Amino acid sequence: MSHATAPVLTPDAITITTDHSGIPYAIVPDDIARLLRADSNAGIDPEARGIFFESTPHPALSWTAITVRTIFDAVLASPIAAEDDHAHGLSQYAKWDGGAFYGNIVGISAWDADARWWRSYGQHNDLIVSGFANIAHRTRGPLAGTCTFTL
Repeated sequence: MSHATAPVLTPDAITITTDHSGIPYAIVPDDIARLLRADSNAGIDPEARGIFFESTPHPALSWTAITVRTIFDAVLASPIAAEDDHAHGLSQYAKWDGGAFYGNIVGISAWDADARWWRSYGQHNDLIVSGFANIAHRTRGPLAGTCTFTL
């Protein structure tokens, strides 16, 4: 599926939850997760080794950035955000229109809601968005609103 035919993510299609360790998860439809997974790995050499990589920047008005903003807004509107003073990294997004979500974005078929854990871990990698989603702050001038994923 290309971004041109990608579905629009709406807040009611997102489930915000935590795993059994309290780590937040945004559960999204599988088709959304697959596209975000590809975008989160864009520009990163699959053979790269190390501890810090950043995906290709996705412009502020791109499907990716708009979709990530929808997820950020859903997390902030959830009771889970109220439990964390820093809203799992999104307090800067709430204040400065940019920040990072220190949680996971996962397709619904990869998540076991009853166990609050991955379903058949390693079998659904195409539904697990890599790294942390980031939106550049409005103070970043022409980069404001740009979405990247940090691995």
